[in-house]
Parts: sequence; C-alpha cells; structure tokens
Amino acid sequence: MNVLVLNMGMKSIRSIIFDENGKKLSSASRTLTSAIDDIRVEQYPDEWWDKAIEVMRSSIQDAKIFLDIAPV
Repeated sequence: MNVLVLNMGMKSIRSIIFDENGKKLSSASRTLTSAIDDIRVEQYPDEWWDKAIEVMRSSIQDAKIFLDIAPV
C-alpha cells in the first residue's frame, strides 16, 4: 500500500508518495503567499486548501496510482 504525505509549511505545501518499501514514487509542491514581518505571519486559508488539492492531485497523477493510497 502506498502512503501520501502532505507537508504544509510556512512557505510551501508539498505532497510526497512513498511505496510500502519507503521508495519515493512522486512529489509535487506549490509556493504559498506569506506576509511575514517582525510581529506576525499572515497566510490565506483558501490558498492552503486550493494548493493542497493541487499538489495531491499532481503527485497522484505522476505516480500513476489512483486508488492505492492507505488511509491513516
């Protein structure tokens, strides 16, 4: 069974798919818009959601797997 890892960082969102042996099958990433100053970091929830969907879709398509991802 394959595993999709979604890493939602401060500057980008990444999706990586591994097989059952830990071999990386595919990955995708998108840069996030962040307003950073000395006091705060400002980001946009809708952008996180849209880009999370984009990277997951892209990595699944690149790995040529569609229904073989284990729920965790």
